[in-house]
Amino acid sequence: SVAFIESAWFARIAEIEGQVQAAEALRQMSEQHKINAQGTLDLLMRAHELLNTSPAGTTTLNVAALADFYQRDAETQADRAHTARREGFSDIGSWFESIGRLRAAHATRLSDLRKTKDQ
Repeated sequence: SVAFIESAWFARIAEIEGQVQAAEALRQMSEQHKINAQGTLDLLMRAHELLNTSPAGTTTLNVAALADFYQRDAETQADRAHTARREGFSDIGSWFESIGRLRAAHATRLSDLRKTKDQ
C-alpha cells in the first residue's frame, strides 16, 4: 500500500527532524495501513483470486500469480518510461525503467522458482 510506505517515510523524516510525537503517530498509521493491506489480501485469498485475476491459495499458485503480475508490470513500467521520455521527463523515464527492470527480475526469479519446483 502506498499509504503504508508514505507513512513510514514521513515518520522517518519526522524522527530525523526531532518531531517525536509526529514520528510516533506516523509510525502507528504506517502499521495500521500495513494491517489493513494484509487484511484485504486475506479476504482476496479466501476468494482464491487476487486483484490480478490469477488464482491464488497454495504456494505454487501464489508464486505463479506474482510472476504473472511482475511480468505485466515490467511491461507497463517500460511503457511509462517511454511516455515520460517522449514528454520530456527523462529522469522520471529513468525511474520507471529502473522499476521495470526490478519487476522483470522478480518475474524471472519467480519463474525460475516455479521451474525448480516442477522438476
